[in-house]
Amino acid sequence: MSYEKEGFLALIRSNINEYRFHFTIVQQAVEPRYAYTIGCYGVFGFEMILAGGIFYLRDDLSVIFKRLFDFFKNGGSVQGEMDIENLGTFKFRLIDDSWKEAMSLGAIEQFEGKIVDIYQILPDVNHFTLDIPNMSEMWTVNDPIWKWLKIKWSYGTPDDSLVTTNLDALLGKPVTEVIRWEADDWEMFAGKGRTKKEIRVVPLGLMIGIDPTLLPSIDLEIEEGIRRESRKTAWQKW
Repeated sequence: MSYEKEGFLALIRSNINEYRFHFTIVQQAVEPRYAYTIGCYGVFGFEMILAGGIFYLRDDLSVIFKRLFDFFKNGGSVQGEMDIENLGTFKFRLIDDSWKEAMSLGAIEQFEGKIVDIYQILPDVNHFTLDIPNMSEMWTVNDPIWKWLKIKWSYGTPDDSLVTTNLDALLGKPVTEVIRWEADDWEMFAGKGRTKKEIRVVPLGLMIGIDPTLLPSIDLEIEEGIRRESRKTAWQKW
């Protein structure tokens, strides 16, 4: 066992001993962020995962998972829902086993010694960003956003390419302004929400998966920008 893996497992055990569970955030450059629990199986008979959901920042995730643990500890059901002040209402659904393999969730299986049920955490419509998959259905390489879990990055840009965007774009409004700042760095904005609270940094593959009409962004030169009036109108250079 590598030193790094041994340290990771030690942290998991420490958190389970102190808090009854551990949650891990997986932040990679190609597919969207996801976070999942380890140790809840020993208490509730299942684990939990929040895939995507970039509306929520890291500190929000910590609150969500801790509140959910308390919810189920106090008799809450996966058939029910839970409200968290300022963060919305959450429901749950059982994920298909194919997602466990695609996401390499072996830490859960290895640590607990068996394959366990995992429930997806689903935010309400006001917090439901387009990076959230339907994990009750089988994972497939045809998924425009989550295919990168198992296939190699195929665009002519660095595989760690990132986009600074806003919540309007991630909630479904059309991106109307794009600029490429570096070989691996873009800005793509929708609407007028540009405050610090509304800004997010996400993988380029996520933005293209949400809206394939953004593909011309890949071919922009450094410091070159394009804009449009709507998703149905042609791109024009700035």
